[in-house]
Amino acid sequence: MAMLAGAARHGVAAEPESAQATSQGGSSGSGVEVTLYPLLVQAPIFGASVNFPDLPNFPGSGGSGSTDVSLNSAYFFGAQIEGRRWFADANALWAAVGASHSAPRVTVDSHSWVANAIAGVRVFNNFFATGGLRYISSSLDVSLAVPSQGTTLSGAAHPDLWDPMLGVQYRGHPSSRTKIELDFRGGGFGVGTDIDLSGEASIDWQIVRHVALRAGYTALHYKLTVADVNVGSVQRQLISSQTLHGPEIGVGSIPLFTIAGSASAEARNATSALPASMFFEPATTAAA
Repeated sequence: MAMLAGAARHGVAAEPESAQATSQGGSSGSGVEVTLYPLLVQAPIFGASVNFPDLPNFPGSGGSGSTDVSLNSAYFFGAQIEGRRWFADANALWAAVGASHSAPRVTVDSHSWVANAIAGVRVFNNFFATGGLRYISSSLDVSLAVPSQGTTLSGAAHPDLWDPMLGVQYRGHPSSRTKIELDFRGGGFGVGTDIDLSGEASIDWQIVRHVALRAGYTALHYKLTVADVNVGSVQRQLISSQTLHGPEIGVGSIPLFTIAGSASAEARNATSALPASMFFEPATTAAA
């Protein structure tokens, strides 16, 4: 009976240790959590640069310029699946942004969809190595005054690009109600865009069951080269860099539901199979 009482005490003490490991490591046990972010609103500060390279055999026929920064709006939604040592994330951002500069006159209007699909594996503590794809679909209208020629170069482009992305992410759970994510990704490599960089810092706070408030800050910068853009009656190259950065706020679900892993199910089955005396035998019996 002394052994049974000791085993009972050991079994009861093991439960808080498991809960503590869950709070530090993220996903509970070997279960899989599914989280939705139905709507996040962003207020990005947008700025852009435009470059029309010189035409062959026509030095001075091109021009370049940059806009001032302006405050815009963007909308984001996504879903995430998370295990103890891995995660997968899919999300999309829609932004209608514009900026201009007065002298020389430069205007850039962009309507863009940016979609991400990434996966990560834990490599050390709460740090994950990530990889995936980013899709950029943009409707780009630009206008650039060239004072030396007394003309204005105007063009429109509609690139659809796929970028391979690599990065690192930190995923921490300082408490049972909060989650912190720090993310950096880089890519493009000339496959889609010339260069593609992004960073995000966010904190999720669970206000009621299955509902969380997210707040954070994001930044996105990419440079693209589009060939054969119609500028007047001439086909020419357009090079544009765009930067968006600003705060985000929204509502999400943490988690929407959890799929229990086989290890968790086996643990529950093993616990239910233990004799009731192991949990209810008074500790004083050991001395009898």
